[in-house]
Amino acid sequence: MARERREMKKHSVAELNVLYDEGESADREVFAEMRSNVMLLAGDHYKKPGESDQLRDRTGQQTNVQLRLVKNHVHKVVRHYGTSILAYAPGVVAMPQNDADLQDQKDAELNQAVYVQHKSDYRLKERYRQWALDFSAVGELCSFIRWNPDAGRVIGNEQATNEQGEPLFDQQTGEPLPDEEKPVFEGKFEIEDIFAANLFRDSCSKSMRESPFLGIRKTIAKKKLIERYKDQEDKLKGLSNSGREEFVVFEPMRSAYRKTSEEVLVKEYYFRPCREYPEGYFYITACDTVLEEGPLPFGIFPIIWGGFDEFPTSARARSIVKVIRPYIAEINRASSQLAMHQITIGDDKILYQKGSKLEQGALLPGVRGISYQGRTPEVLPGRDGSQFLAYIQAQIAEMYSVVMLGELSEEKMSQLDPMTLLYRAASQQQRYGLYAEKFEQYLIDFVSTLLEMSKHYLPDSALVPAIGRGELINLE
Repeated sequence: MARERREMKKHSVAELNVLYDEGESADREVFAEMRSNVMLLAGDHYKKPGESDQLRDRTGQQTNVQLRLVKNHVHKVVRHYGTSILAYAPGVVAMPQNDADLQDQKDAELNQAVYVQHKSDYRLKERYRQWALDFSAVGELCSFIRWNPDAGRVIGNEQATNEQGEPLFDQQTGEPLPDEEKPVFEGKFEIEDIFAANLFRDSCSKSMRESPFLGIRKTIAKKKLIERYKDQEDKLKGLSNSGREEFVVFEPMRSAYRKTSEEVLVKEYYFRPCREYPEGYFYITACDTVLEEGPLPFGIFPIIWGGFDEFPTSARARSIVKVIRPYIAEINRASSQLAMHQITIGDDKILYQKGSKLEQGALLPGVRGISYQGRTPEVLPGRDGSQFLAYIQAQIAEMYSVVMLGELSEEKMSQLDPMTLLYRAASQQQRYGLYAEKFEQYLIDFVSTLLEMSKHYLPDSALVPAIGRGELINLE
């Protein structure tokens, strides 16, 4: 008996807003940690715009400004993890499902040729290097792939038409006349790196990969949206009637926050193919107005996600920075205390009895004399803060041991014999192999999605440089 086709039930704007609020509330603490990780990596542990680092003012009196030093070991740890992952030379190669099947071999060969062309066109190797560092620093990687038909190289122009919309032809040759103001582009993929703190999920899901939907939030200039939808009155009305709201936006590239009132919050929801949405579905909303919606093109889910350290009780992943946070805080505190001792009681001091007088004595070549009356003055030596040094070094050593960096400093490695270096290299591979495998799985998911979209979007003209004209007969 044939099963009846269920009518697709769409989500309203109110329902989508509830999904966003629940997802944002569930991961609010994780989002704050991710933003803080970026600040720690950049060395902005304490300092705020306009804040002074001076402990004293010109009069020598102590002010309420506290000295806070930053020992940025986060940068070293993250860079080491990123380079250790890249040391595995992670990559993707298209392989036949069945080595004995000639058709599978040809499919793998063509897919590999297209992937190699994509690596050159989209500079994927540079992205891989940056992803390895972001993977260690933020704890999550997220990429979004979309096809832009109005990008790439120009391959021609649309046919010119008259005022009635009728096509125009050359009177002598009879060929269509091109419209110089309407170029036709070959099209190009747009690969967008999504900051993990701007990615939200279903609040009830226990895994990002099993979440029924993933959402992206971003701010876009209101004028830009109004210009884009100027011919659609219903959407333009919703954008125009929205109040002037101020947002605090975190910019990962600047490691800083900024306030803006000229932008609006845009929320994008992407539902995976399921019983409710057989081909998947997406919504793009702003100002309680649905700007775009529809099934996912070709049913391909466009968001790729990967996590650094995943835990059974949380759907989100954490970075190595979470492990070293308490050590960094303690190292900075003790270092600040050491520096404060050097500033406040670092200089030697002269103690003399009340009523005694000190005067400048005779100046001889290379000698500065001081004359006194009364009891002989005493010199109180200053403090250099060395009482904190052993504690700071112990904290640094413990931190490096916790993150498996204790014996991998270049100074120690240079003194070891070749066999010991070989053993250390093998040991390092075992330690970072887990993260390298996770990162490589992310690359596999990314390339698989990119190649799947390429089958549907890339025109023949774009495939010729990759596979050659002789392979066009095998295109299907």
